[in-house]
Amino acid sequence: MQLIPENDILYFLRERGNFLDALSITGGEPTLHDDLPRFIKRVKQLGLLVKLDTNGSRPEVLKELFDNHLVDYVAMDVKGPATRYSELAGVHVDLDAIRRSIKLIMDRAPDYEFRTTVAPTITAKDIEDTVELVEGAKRYFLQAFVVPEGKDLVDPSWNGKTGLSKTELESVWKGIEESFPDGGVR
Repeated sequence: MQLIPENDILYFLRERGNFLDALSITGGEPTLHDDLPRFIKRVKQLGLLVKLDTNGSRPEVLKELFDNHLVDYVAMDVKGPATRYSELAGVHVDLDAIRRSIKLIMDRAPDYEFRTTVAPTITAKDIEDTVELVEGAKRYFLQAFVVPEGKDLVDPSWNGKTGLSKTELESVWKGIEESFPDGGVR
């Protein structure tokens, strides 16, 4: 994979300044890059809003971004209930870091959402149990697991598997929606 030089990205953004309002920084996991705050400062100097997509594994980076008013919106992926978090993430996860990130986002982000992509191994009960992690959040979404047509996943054993149907997700949402002022099924 060839990386695009930072100055090329900033030039692209500057040239389209009349058409763009914001930049969404996604990943992998953007907070793994030590120069993320510096890069966002440069983007903010162009007058753009910044949305950050994160898995919440690095609360110290989120704190730095909030301390320096560098993000306008944060979207955090919440993999599932605490009891299955590492299993669903596919790696060992520091659940205390996840909880700290959730609290930081709820307390400090100018605007935010939490979301769970409902992969084939996630059950309706798992979603109900996930609410404990994000209880009190202003916005939570359930996202259907979708594999683009003609694409294969990194783990081929998942090819052809599906998660809960949209109807099933909407039914689960009805059971948890009272916990959130905003959200739903995507």
